Amino acid sequence: MLESATAYLDGLEWLESFAVLLVRVAVGAMFALSGWHKLVVPERRRLLKQTLKHDNIPCVQLNAPMIAATELIAGVLLLLGFLATLAATGLAVVTLGAISFDAWRKVGVKQPITWIENFLYLPEVLYLVILIWMIAAGPGAFSVDHLWTGFQG
Repeated sequence: MLESATAYLDGLEWLESFAVLLVRVAVGAMFALSGWHKLVVPERRRLLKQTLKHDNIPCVQLNAPMIAATELIAGVLLLLGFLATLAATGLAVVTLGAISFDAWRKVGVKQPITWIENFLYLPEVLYLVILIWMIAAGPGAFSVDHLWTGFQG
């Protein structure tokens, strides 16, 4: 009985590789599209600059395009699974900045348990957790990194 369960689970290794691919592509595409829109859509660029000013981030004229370009380039790299650990690290830094300077303000309650619940509900927190997992787990079998170097995590 135990042997058949182990054999069954061993047969599901492809599912893990597919799940890593799905998460990597979804998160990479989200960041790539977000970065692209912040670079080319005037309203999105204006909103980013406005947010950075509101959060007292210095050098808005430099930081806004740098953040958008990081999202675009690292998002594409993550989507492809090329230099994926480096790309996920860059995106984690951007996401940590977004949480630290802006997103946590959306939580808005003072009771500790409710604050934690609302904080964990923020999409930025979920993205950060996924990116940390991606850094630790690697890009998976269906990635350029794996094809190029054999690295999958």
